[in-house]
Amino acid sequence: MIVPKKHYRWVWDIVEDYSKPTNKVAAALKKAFNTDYVVSFVMGDEVPHAHIHLVPRFPNDGHGGLIDLKNIKTISADEMVKIAEKINANLK
Repeated sequence: MIVPKKHYRWVWDIVEDYSKPTNKVAAALKKAFNTDYVVSFVMGDEVPHAHIHLVPRFPNDGHGGLIDLKNIKTISADEMVKIAEKINANLK
């Protein structure tokens, strides 16, 4: 998820500022997960702060053309740490 440090209510208020960090994180996700496909989406207004979700995608990942929030997998805290390390290693 891409979240600016400075508060903005809506993503479209800062679209131009979002492109560089979003592209950087998407590239790191592609490398970390060995995929060519990363989607971005904005959803919900329950959080009153601009943010963009980035999701690596894979062939036959069970989501089809859209992200099905009912099909999200639970990941252990240890696995989350490993994933974060892989992403961080590819942010350079």
